Order: sequence, then structure tokens, then C-alpha cells
Amino acid sequence: ISKYISMEISKLLITPAMAKAMLENGIRNRRLNKEAIARYVSDMAGGRWKQDTGELIKISKDGKPIDGYHRLTAVVLSGSSIWFHVASGLDESVFDVLDTGKSRSANDIFNINDIPNSNIVPSIISTYHYLSNGAGSSSGIAASKRLTNAQILIIYNEDAERWQDITRHALKFYLSFAKILFPSTIGGMYRLFSEINANSAIEFMDQLCTGRNIDTDVLFLLRDTLMRDSVSQRKMSIVTKNAIIIKAWNSWRRKKPLKVLKFDAIKEQFPKPI
Repeated sequence: ISKYISMEISKLLITPAMAKAMLENGIRNRRLNKEAIARYVSDMAGGRWKQDTGELIKISKDGKPIDGYHRLTAVVLSGSSIWFHVASGLDESVFDVLDTGKSRSANDIFNINDIPNSNIVPSIISTYHYLSNGAGSSSGIAASKRLTNAQILIIYNEDAERWQDITRHALKFYLSFAKILFPSTIGGMYRLFSEINANSAIEFMDQLCTGRNIDTDVLFLLRDTLMRDSVSQRKMSIVTKNAIIIKAWNSWRRKKPLKVLKFDAIKEQFPKPI
């Protein structure tokens, strides 16, 4: 709570010169959306900008803007002076959880924090999270249990080196399998399986994605099913796809053949890896 005690809200007329100075003093933001800026510039220059919407320009204790980059950039480019409500005195640590305006994605937060593979790691962590919670997709987890951007960042920081290693393998396997499986699926599965047996996980994913040294029929069956689905007009759901991968893993681990690889979400519970 102490982070917010010193916050002050005021209404200021921000000129292009003021906006430029604020931007030059700012912390690094997410990548700017050029279409959004162009729209803002058009509205500001044309006198259509609504100035009392309640949207705040947020400024840190050090005078750095931590939210409002698109609007401030538009002020500079439009040459217009615009009235804004400004919240100042904020702690910079709140930046990761700000979701006003164009909501920040987990990818944005990772990019802001200079994390390698920022466009891939968050989705791998999210996929691993819902798979390890017994759900086939993020929609299968109650909203209260879904990870926030801040939680994804915390999970990453607790094991950053491992997540980067998972991501490197996921990208390699993604290309090996002709991009048939998303890196998030490969990475989430690989992390899930590696917690059961690290050597088996890398061997299974390598056989599945490269098609080399396959030692059981179930992997031929899984590869064929996934490749057929990739060119089919009626794609299987992500829940079904995840379920059959886990079923194939279980069969491969048990050395128990499977003649048919399918999943009925109505009649079956989502499988647990062994």
C-alpha cells in the first residue's frame, strides 16, 4: 500500500515540448503501435480528441512516464497541446501490472524487462501451467487460476536459465517438425515431461519432431495424426491435440502399443502424464 500513498492526480495541459521532454526521460516501454499513434494524431490534430475520459498519464517518483507513451508520442507528432489527468509519484514497480489503454501482454512485459525470447517464453510458461493443472487449454482453467502477467514473470525469474533452455529446445523442435506444433505446445510439453524424466523427455520430443530413431509405433502414429491435421480443413481442438500427445507419451513410456490415438473430451478426463 505504501507504494501508492504519495500518488497525486492533477489535470495538466501537456504541450508538444513537455511531451517530448517526458518521453526522453522515460523508461523503456513496450513496442509502440503505429496504427494507434496515427489514430491518436489524427484525432488530436483534428480536434476530435476527448480529453476527460479518466485515462491517466502515469509518472514515476523520478518523473518518468510509465504509462501513456502512445498518447504522449501523438501529442509530439500532432503538434497539439492536450489536457490530461496525470498521476504522479508512482513506484516504477507497478509498471508490470498496468493494463490501461492498449493492454500490455505478457510478451510486452518480458520485452520491457529485456528478457530473451520475450515473444515465446510467456506462452510456454502459460502452456506448462495449464497442462500441469490438468487442463487441455487456458480456457479449461477457471479465471481465478489463470496466470497474470506478473505471475508469469515471477515464475520465469524463479528459474530463468531453465526456461531459456526449454525455449531453445522448443524452437529447434518447432523447425524440425516443419512448424506443425507451436513452440508453446512443444515447450510446455517438454517442461512437463522433463519433470517426470529429463532424459525421456528430450528423447521423446526429438523422435516426435525430427522423425529420427523412432523406437515405437505410437510415435509414428502421433506424427502421422499431427501431420494430417495440419493440412485438414477441420482442425482438431488444442485440447484434443494436447491430450493425444500426452496419451502417446504415456504409451511410449509404458511401452504399451496404441492402435488408435484419439480423445473424447465429453467422455474422458484430460490425461495425466506418467
